[in-house]
Amino acid sequence: TVEARYQHSTGNLEVAREKLAHVHALSDNSQLRKFLHGINNISSLLLMEMKHYDEAEKILADTLIQEDPVYRFDTFIAKILLGFIRAWQGEANAARGIYDSAVIQIPEPVNWIFPPLLRWLEAVVLAQEGRWEESFNAFAEVDRAFAKVGAIYWQTRLMIDLAEVYQIRGESGDLDRAREVYTGAAKMYARMNAVHYLKRIQ
Repeated sequence: TVEARYQHSTGNLEVAREKLAHVHALSDNSQLRKFLHGINNISSLLLMEMKHYDEAEKILADTLIQEDPVYRFDTFIAKILLGFIRAWQGEANAARGIYDSAVIQIPEPVNWIFPPLLRWLEAVVLAQEGRWEESFNAFAEVDRAFAKVGAIYWQTRLMIDLAEVYQIRGESGDLDRAREVYTGAAKMYARMNAVHYLKRIQ
């Protein structure tokens, strides 16, 4: 799993996918099974980055129906990921419903990443609803939250989504704004030595 996470962090998504598939296969007959839902979430996130939304959703299925409180954090993250999938598929109403449900079901104790992830999801949902300024304000708020704790990987991933939102809006100057955001993301990926991510956005 560590190797898969490393490959993912550098943007080597295909290799990370292969590593996670291997771990997933091992988890069926080992003590790793208790980590299966977390592995599912990582795999789904990776597939979302590859735009394989249907496959990403299938991987989340088992985790989304988990009722054991031991897995409440994994289930909550899976719900947020499903919200992103719906939003990027253009299903604004479905994504809004998932967001509204998640906001009132935050598990205790609250992990530091839950609030910014929810706000990030809301930013994308707002964009799909055409509420552009609210969306950009939400993106800026999440960026500040990640910067405050030094979460550079998440901050950079956020920038990629922001650039995509500018391209979706498509108003005068938005293409240049998207390029500017991509340039900033490239500089941050260079700092992380995330060579494969650099190749993906150059």
